[in-house]
Formats: sequence, C-alpha cells, structure tokens
Amino acid sequence: MTYLGMGRTSGNSLNPIEKPAIFALNQEFYHQLKNNLKYSFALSLRDQKEIIPSNGKTVDQQEIRLYGRLSYAFKSKKFKITPTFRQEFRKFFAPKSLEDAESFALRTRLRLQLSIGLNQDASKKLILSSEQLFSTEKDALSKEWSDLQYHESRF
Repeated sequence: MTYLGMGRTSGNSLNPIEKPAIFALNQEFYHQLKNNLKYSFALSLRDQKEIIPSNGKTVDQQEIRLYGRLSYAFKSKKFKITPTFRQEFRKFFAPKSLEDAESFALRTRLRLQLSIGLNQDASKKLILSSEQLFSTEKDALSKEWSDLQYHESRF
C-alpha cells in the first residue's frame, strides 16, 4: 500500500496548498502468514513545518521512518480482537537552529482493537481501539539516549 498525505494549518483559505503543515509519503508491504497472523514492513518520508515557540519562526523538519508491525486476530462469529505490536525507527533531519531536536528515536506501539459486527454479514462494524506509545530519543547535541518512556495514548 502506498499513500501520499498532506496536512495544513488552520486558516480562512480553502486552498489545500496554502500554509502546509505536513507532507507524508508512505510505502507499506503486508504479508498474511496464517489466517490470523499478519506482518508488515514500511518506509515513510515526512516533511513537517514546526513553529519554534521562543521566536515564532517556522522550520522544516524532515523525517524518515522505518517500521515493522505484527498482528494476530482472535476471531469469533460476533467480534474480533486484534493485538498489534509495532516497532519504529525514526531519523530526523532538523536545522541547526532547532537545538533541542533529537536525531534518532525508537518507538514502540502497542494496540488492542475490538471489532464488533453489527449485521449478519459484518459489513457494518463498530471498531474500538486503544494504542499506547513508548519511546526513547537520542539527543542531537549530547548524543545520549533518553530512558524508555510512556509517551501517549490514542483511542
């Protein structure tokens, strides 16, 4: 699967090219090992505009992500539960003016997804998901790795 994504900052204009915030190009390769077991590998290129709070200037932060994902689906007639493990490596290309930027990051994502069929053929579903993100970063200046820390949850 390949996709190109774009985001922009808010404003009054409806022009999608005006005030770009992020561009992302992603290529992901999937493989089904067994009926319930799936893995994937991906490469993602991103260009994100960030505002430095101290001076209000906008800088570009380019990033390359490499990641692998492993999922196993537990299925029944009415629902499916899918735990997923994703390990990600990120490399940043930040301008020298962004002094507190990290140069590398390792992130671990743990997701649990519940899918409930709402009709007989399960063409309509209710999907609930919870994902926890843990990460460690290598500081660009000190070259030291931070401790592995809980970073955020996504629901």
